[in-house]
Amino acid sequence: MTRPRPLSERIYHNRKKIARQLRKIGFDVHEVDGNSLFNFVVTGKTDELKTLTLRVRVIVLSETLSLDELEAQASAYPETLQVASSVEDVLGWYGIGEK
Repeated sequence: MTRPRPLSERIYHNRKKIARQLRKIGFDVHEVDGNSLFNFVVTGKTDELKTLTLRVRVIVLSETLSLDELEAQASAYPETLQVASSVEDVLGWYGIGEK
């Protein structure tokens, strides 16, 4: 029986996958190490061609976040912090793929 990877390793691999996919479709992705609120900064264009920048905190679906942690994230960057488990979560913030 195979043991599941540790949570930190799953988050790391998910973060790399999301960054790679976003770069492939033309987004500018800057990884941020050591920040407890977000893992990278993404700049791209919306469907209306507005350029937006957001901070992304990558999680895996099995990660549980405390209510205090979510409130701290929301108050720190109320307009630009996105918690994402997939590239679709990030694209949704830009209004891409919501048809």
